[in-house]
This record gives sequence, C-alpha cells and structure tokens, in this order.
Amino acid sequence: FIQNAKDEDSVPRDFDVPFAHTPAFVGSHVDGYDNMVKGILEHFWKGQERTQIEGTINIIPGFDGFCVGNNRELKRLLDVMGVSYTFIQDASDQFDTPSDGEYRMYDGGTKIN
Repeated sequence: FIQNAKDEDSVPRDFDVPFAHTPAFVGSHVDGYDNMVKGILEHFWKGQERTQIEGTINIIPGFDGFCVGNNRELKRLLDVMGVSYTFIQDASDQFDTPSDGEYRMYDGGTKIN
C-alpha cells in the first residue's frame, strides 16, 4: 500500500512512512493501537543507536478516548513539576485542527527529531 501510494505520487517518495501490522478481527482496537505505536517506534528506531537524555522521560500513553483532556492535563502537571519529557503519540492538539476544507497535516503531535 505504501509503495503504491508513492508510485502514484499520493505520498512524496522521500516521505518516511512507518508500517504497522494491524489485522482485522485480531484482538481489539486497543491491541491495534498498541501494534500501531510499536510499529512506528520500531520503524524510526531501527538501526539507530539508543541514547538516554539525562533527566528526560518518555511518556507513551495507551489508547484513550479522552486523550484530548487527559494528555493536556498530564502535560500540564509535568510542566508544573518541571519534568523534562517527550510525549509520544500525543493526539491532544490534533483533534482541534479545523475541518475547513483546507488540506494540511494535523496540528500538534510528536515531532520527529
């Protein structure tokens, strides 16, 4: 699917697209979410040297239907405590991207550094 999309110029050839195996009717939507997160992390970390940034933690939330409020509150609490963190799979701002007919990638989310 990814290769076909690139061949048809639907996705730029140099755009890095991760893959996650999420077969239908296997487990639940929570299992699919976990597989998707695992696939993305494995894709971008494959062959990379693992390093730890002293004093920084990774936050990887699970499937959460209330992620907008919950993620924002968790980030607020971490900021109040002065905790340095990377919030992986943060959808709290993406749901605020307006549906106004203008195409753009979703606002917010975790940046690839």
